[in-house]
Formats: sequence, structure tokens, C-alpha cells
Amino acid sequence: MRVSVIIPTYNGAGRIGNVVQCLSRQTHLPDEVIVVIDGSTDHTKEVVRALAPPQFRIRIIEQENRGRAHVRNTGGHAASGDLLIFFDDDMLPEPTCVAEHVAHHRTNPGSIVTGPQVNVIPEGGSDIMNYKIYLSHKWSAELVVQEARPLPLASPFITAANFSISRQLFM
Repeated sequence: MRVSVIIPTYNGAGRIGNVVQCLSRQTHLPDEVIVVIDGSTDHTKEVVRALAPPQFRIRIIEQENRGRAHVRNTGGHAASGDLLIFFDDDMLPEPTCVAEHVAHHRTNPGSIVTGPQVNVIPEGGSDIMNYKIYLSHKWSAELVVQEARPLPLASPFITAANFSISRQLFM
């Protein structure tokens, strides 16, 4: 199973290096990483190029600012893998994260996986950031209860920050 990791970013120069480094330490390395830069005005592209590890190919796609859904769709359509994994540019995937996504899809073909996010409340964080983290904890509480089981159809929850889907189902 070929794996494409898609990372959407907007002005992520100060964040994206961490996720790229985490991906280079995965127990199951992705076959490609696609970084889609959504109209950034900072030096995200240069940061990604400077940190590109030799373990996998990184493709950079730049587009005008079109928003989260569009940037994820751009990355998904450009991917060549059988499995598409989406990570946000501020994520720090554990070393087994890609392997766990792959294992799930091998056992449960045709499914969609939403993995948990661990948000650390930064000291001195803004009210907006603290509220975002509060909502994330509130919304993901059900995921902890349902861990490794399908969510009830009456209450679906999908976060695209740590998300995987087969290329075939995505298309």
C-alpha cells in the first residue's frame, strides 16, 4: 500500500518543520509527502525545502488562498498513493501514527479513519486559541469512548487534522 501524506498550510513557516521532522521518524515512512501552500505570504516553501529529509519525496504545491477544503482537495487529487493521510501543519504525529493508519486500512478496507489530536494549552495563549482547544477537547471526547470502533451513524465526527481515506474512496 503506497502512502501519500498531505499537509495543507497557510503561513506555516513557524510550524511545518515539526511535522516534517516527525514524519521522517515514522516506523512506516510515507512514500510521498505533499505540502500544499494556500496563498502564504511567509517563507513556508523555503522552510520545507530546507528540511526535506532523504527518506521520502516531498512535493510542494502553491496555490492562491482558497481555504481549508480546497487545499485538502488539491493535495488529495495530486497524490499518487493508495492511502491518503491528512495532517495539519501544527501536528506532531507519534512515530507509529502512519503505521497505525496503514494497519487499520489493511484490516478495514473502505473505511475512514479519524485519529485523535492532543492539544496542549500554551502558557499565555490567546482567548481564541484557548477556546479552539476547548472545543477540540469537547468534540473529540466521543472519540476516546469509541476508540477503535466505528462511530454511530447518528453522530459522525470527522476531523481532517489527523485523517485517512483510501484514494479510491476520496475520488
